[in-house]
Amino acid sequence: MSHFDPTKLPALNPADPASLDDLLTEDEKMIRTSVRQMLDKSVEPYIAEWFERGEIPNIRELTKELGSLGLLGMHLEGYGCAGMTATEYGIACLELEATDSGLRSLVSVQGSLAMFAIWRWGSEEQKQQWLPGMAAGDYIGCFGLTEPDVGSDPGSMTTKARRDGDDWIIDGRKMWISNAPYSDVAVVWAMTEEGVRGFVVPTDTPGFSAPEIKHKMSLRASATGELVLDGVRLPASAMLPEARGLKGPLACLNEARYGIVWGRSALHVQASRLRVSTRSTACSSASRSVLSSSHSRNLLTCRSNTSRATCWPCTSGAARTPTSCARSRSASVSSTTFARRSRSVAPRARSSALTVSHSSTR
Repeated sequence: MSHFDPTKLPALNPADPASLDDLLTEDEKMIRTSVRQMLDKSVEPYIAEWFERGEIPNIRELTKELGSLGLLGMHLEGYGCAGMTATEYGIACLELEATDSGLRSLVSVQGSLAMFAIWRWGSEEQKQQWLPGMAAGDYIGCFGLTEPDVGSDPGSMTTKARRDGDDWIIDGRKMWISNAPYSDVAVVWAMTEEGVRGFVVPTDTPGFSAPEIKHKMSLRASATGELVLDGVRLPASAMLPEARGLKGPLACLNEARYGIVWGRSALHVQASRLRVSTRSTACSSASRSVLSSSHSRNLLTCRSNTSRATCWPCTSGAARTPTSCARSRSASVSSTTFARRSRSVAPRARSSALTVSHSSTR
């Protein structure tokens, strides 16, 4: 009978307590580094302010930067999408969530809900019209399923779509829709005589509006709104032809849940990003408490590039302000190339389709 000997366990690496590095290929680590460095440059210095304001003021510029890195619809193939593996997509979601849950939500809704719905269920015309621009970040998409009175129960939705000649007329409401206030296109699910059907709705269509929901307690940097459809008239070509019944929206939700699961494992990344000075006992104990929450990145401002960096729990007393609380994980990749890939049986080769230059220090 064998006995478990805890003294023979490998030493815990505080920077990687889940030992993910042992499971990743060099390509996957390269993608992680590229995403991490982009976030360091364009998001980390500002995310605490965005969280307090309840908005991302430059959301379109940020979305285009995410698109230039290949992060939007990155697991989809063709139409300008990166065609990355599931693991690479998961790693990107993990890094995004470690910076802010709202930012990961933006990417998940864009790629795994709105883009996937068109990619999986749409016509070739719909794919050509929307997917390249969405992959590049030129168009922002949202996914309208949840309703004010029935929540996420699609079988009880009250949004209706009825025929009027060759057109469709949609009336209804959707609630708690990420990306809604800034979207250029909405994938809206409605009840028809044939059952639940999906529609691709340009947000400049008369009768469509997306008022923003303010004063949220979480996902504050995520743009969230309501979809209001009052007599929205769409051509027959706006319907997603391959989505019939509940399998349409539910398949999209399953697609998004994969990235969400990876995002929820971001705690170990948050821990590895935080290096607290041993000279500040108060800061160290407070940080351990903060890290018990997977959303600690929203509560802790801890920048290495400013002398005013402080941990929020330490600000209750001036004497407790830490002298050093920097996230100083060094990473330097002079030129990192993402491949826009093909998942054929032939060996995958990295192309120069997407090149990102990096030089930064955590």
